[in-house]
Amino acid sequence: MALIKCKECKKEISDKAKFCPNCGNPNVVENEPKKEIKEEKGMFITSGICSGISLIINPLGILSILGIIFGIISICIEKKNRGWAITSVIIGILATLITYAQLAQSMKTLF
Repeated sequence: MALIKCKECKKEISDKAKFCPNCGNPNVVENEPKKEIKEEKGMFITSGICSGISLIINPLGILSILGIIFGIISICIEKKNRGWAITSVIIGILATLITYAQLAQSMKTLF
């Protein structure tokens, strides 16, 4: 622990203190590395995989519905990959509509 001078009141304070106990000024060390906030990555990939596979093989639309759910979660969580997440949600919706249209068509032929 080292003592440094407060930038506001010039009194000595601990370098570990977040605020100056005398004037309340925040203690920001200039050479201190900034902490990066880790973002959840991969949720949009999961959404895209579910939605993409659901266009090819889609048992009762389960994969496309999972793709939509993961895509919506990804839109809420991630900041950088929202475009991909929105694309996955759209593909999931299209896959769901196609699946249920095919299901309805096959139901018509049965009856």
